[in-house]
Parts: sequence; C-alpha cells; structure tokens
Amino acid sequence: MRDTDKPILSVVVPVGKLFGDTSALENWIPYNLKTQVILVLDQTDEKTHDSISQSKTFKNCKNVEIYPVSFGNPGETRNFGFSKTKGDWVTFSDSDDLPNIEVILTSIVANNHESAKVLIGNYEVYQRDTGIIKKVESDDLAALLKSLPSGLGLWRFVFRKKFLDDKRVLFPGLSMAEDQVYFLRLNIQQNEIKYEKKTFYRYFQGSPFQLTNDKARIQDLQKSIPETLAAIKKDSSTEIFDFFSAQLFSLILNGSKKHFVGNLRFLVKALIQVFHVYGIKKVALVMSYPIRRCS
Repeated sequence: MRDTDKPILSVVVPVGKLFGDTSALENWIPYNLKTQVILVLDQTDEKTHDSISQSKTFKNCKNVEIYPVSFGNPGETRNFGFSKTKGDWVTFSDSDDLPNIEVILTSIVANNHESAKVLIGNYEVYQRDTGIIKKVESDDLAALLKSLPSGLGLWRFVFRKKFLDDKRVLFPGLSMAEDQVYFLRLNIQQNEIKYEKKTFYRYFQGSPFQLTNDKARIQDLQKSIPETLAAIKKDSSTEIFDFFSAQLFSLILNGSKKHFVGNLRFLVKALIQVFHVYGIKKVALVMSYPIRRCS
C-alpha cells in the first residue's frame, strides 16, 4: 500500500467458526482505502474459509487482508491482527456484528487534531429472536466510565495507533474477559478519552457463534480473574474494582453445573486474596456488586 493510500482506520476482526455465515461481514466491509480491514481466521471451519475466499465482497476489496492462524482464542488473534495495522486509528470488531464505519470515520476526522487518545461511542443491542433494538447510551463521560464493568464493549472503542504502540500492551491469550484485562492494562486516563455521543456499533445478541454461549469457554474466567486483579492493583477505585467483581459473579452464575462447586471454591480463594491485599472493605464491595448493579 502506497503512503498516499495509507488508511485512516484499521479494523481488526477475529473470525472463528461461523459455519459459512459471513453475511454480517459482507454488510459493512467498506469499498474505500480509508479503512484497512484485517480478517484473522482463527481455526475457522471449512465453510467459513470457503465463503470468505470465494466471496466477491472480499476478493474485490483491496483494503481487506486475510490471515489464517491457529491460536484458538480471540486474545492472541487480536494481537496478531494489531501487528498488521497501518492506519492512524485502530478498532477491534467481532465477525458477527455491525460496526458503523462511516460514523467512526467522521468522528476520527473531527478529533484527529485534538488531544484525545481514545474515542468511545454508543452502541445498540439487536436481539436476534425478537428483532428488538436497545440503544446503550450514557449522559456523560463520568456515567459512561461507571457503566463499563457491566458492559465494556471494547468494539465501540477507537484508539490512536501511536497510543497503543507506546503502551505496548497485549491481550491475554484467553476467550473470556480478555478485552477487560486489555482495557485495564492500558490504564487509560480520563483526560485521554473523548466520549462521542454517536452510535459506533451494533451488537447482535443471541448469535449461535458467540463464545458466551460456550459453558466450557466461560471457565476461562478462572484465568482472567487473577489477570484482572493484578491489573487493578494501582487503581482500586470502586469502578475499576467492579471489573473483578463482575467477572467473579459471571463465573458463578454462567458457568456449567459440573463446575459449580469448583467455581465456588475459586470464589472463596479469590475473596481471601482480596482480604489479604485490600482488607475487609473490598471484600464487602465485591459481595455487594450484584445488588449495586441492580439498584
């Protein structure tokens, strides 16, 4: 790609087993050199591989790059994809959702000469079985940051590439909460964020391809929780600590029945660790998370 064709935005998309259904990707892949699209095919199935390799949508787009890999998790897949980015800004998308590329590009152009390192937009949740669309918005940046532990949505974040290059932070090689660990490792300061009250992304809920439907993958939270606790040691505010709390209760409530007793033991050990490092007040904070979230 010539310097004159350098993209403004790079979109990293891990592609797993879609069983040939690449319709979501075909709906948004843009035909312009302002956007570089990096499709990282991680242990994908044969139907999906054939659908992508034979589709005119992908073959005719000079800005689409396709890389087959075999990591077995979205964390390392995103790291690989990021290593191929050429744009001044970077975002991470899922293969079964719909990023609003034109809106994102408009926001980038409007903020390109400002000091913001990270743009965060709103998103929509589309319920596949009912067709109901729910908009997820915040009143201001403070409210947005407070809501992140219960709904991070890293795919509605757009980062300056130089910011990520300077941070030298990687996603952990996990299938669950790898995005939350990545976010915490970045240690983004509030004055580095610009909240754009525009819809950057549509998230499709109820997709059979989503890893959150895989009970075995949910056990990866046992690996992400220690990583999360390590990442928040420098900042143990309530909002940041709630990432740990949210993951802990997700493991208990969404894990498989056969792992329930083991997960309870894990919870007790985690709370003991919190007690030794932070004291009884943080233990109470963790245990109150479900009530606080519903209030």
